Amino acid sequence: MVTKRINASTTEIIVFETVTGVTVVVSDPTPLEDPDTIALSCDASGTVQTRTWFKDNQPIQENGRIFTSPDKAKLTIIRANRNDAGTYKCIASNAFSSGAGETNVQVYFYSASNIHRNLNMARAGIPEGKAPSIQRL
Repeated sequence: MVTKRINASTTEIIVFETVTGVTVVVSDPTPLEDPDTIALSCDASGTVQTRTWFKDNQPIQENGRIFTSPDKAKLTIIRANRNDAGTYKCIASNAFSSGAGETNVQVYFYSASNIHRNLNMARAGIPEGKAPSIQRL
């Protein structure tokens, strides 16, 4: 009796498309301090294995107010404050390529004098966004 032994192996080939076209988009371009949430998305073409977020070139540390989606494609900041203003960058990468996109975020806030002025204008019947007119007698 003759037995023939055949050795077989499987080779897996993984193809990584180059990461290109990385963009960062903010959902609300005029967030107000405290009540608003800032939502940023990191979109890219190609094979993205990882995404890393930065604010003013420093890695973002997640906490109870700042967090990312499981795939890191979304960054959410709840109860925005003026310290959240800055340049946000996302680096999307795979084992062979990477790309970056960024956007500038401003956080708007009302000072007590602005609130007082707006309240006085509202009481005087002046529509929001209109400057009061001065008439000579």
